[in-house]
Amino acid sequence: MGDPVIEVINMHQCHDFGKPGDFRCDRETKWGNPFIMYETRMRDRVCDLYETYLDFAIIPGEEATVRKLLTVGNLTPTQVNMWMEKMNGHLDINELKGAKRLFCWCAPSRCHCHYLAKTIENITTNQEVLNV
Repeated sequence: MGDPVIEVINMHQCHDFGKPGDFRCDRETKWGNPFIMYETRMRDRVCDLYETYLDFAIIPGEEATVRKLLTVGNLTPTQVNMWMEKMNGHLDINELKGAKRLFCWCAPSRCHCHYLAKTIENITTNQEVLNV
């Protein structure tokens, strides 16, 4: 069983999006980082917030915790409601099963997609181990 490797690609630098296993993961999609980076020095903070957010957002029934995390991340009540509606209460990480490339605007700088890729790989590996 080989280790899955999911690439994180900058959308500015790629002109062949749309291959099998490609997923757009910017803020236009539910897979985007809801925490806005107003200045470059905020990159670590918004990526750290995203990691905690994703850990809870993929668990059905954790909507109250996710709402609280979005509020801690300085989203307005309207933004929180819009984001919760976009993700339909939680994120089903299995929708990204088979991902080969995740597209956002930050790479190669630290990007929420790096953690998203790691999460997908961990879940996929754990499911393969459980199914053996």
